[in-house]
Amino acid sequence: MTNKDSIIIHVEKMSGFNHDETYGNTLTFSTRDHGNVGDEEPGEEDIKMAYQIAGDIRHQYDVKNIEVFSVDEWVYLEFEVV
Repeated sequence: MTNKDSIIIHVEKMSGFNHDETYGNTLTFSTRDHGNVGDEEPGEEDIKMAYQIAGDIRHQYDVKNIEVFSVDEWVYLEFEVV
């Protein structure tokens, strides 16, 4: 199992975030579990969880360029595996 595979399993088990795609060494996850679909606004709980996951991943794996961002009701977590 690669580091990428381990990270994907780790993130999906500890949160409502799902692995969206992998570009080279960059992994992207997203959720809208607590987003307001009608108003197209992200959920505060989803944003907090993204930052919590980012901190956890930073301490357990060799990653860089961690980014949390939202588009409409979706919250994204993206980072590069070194």
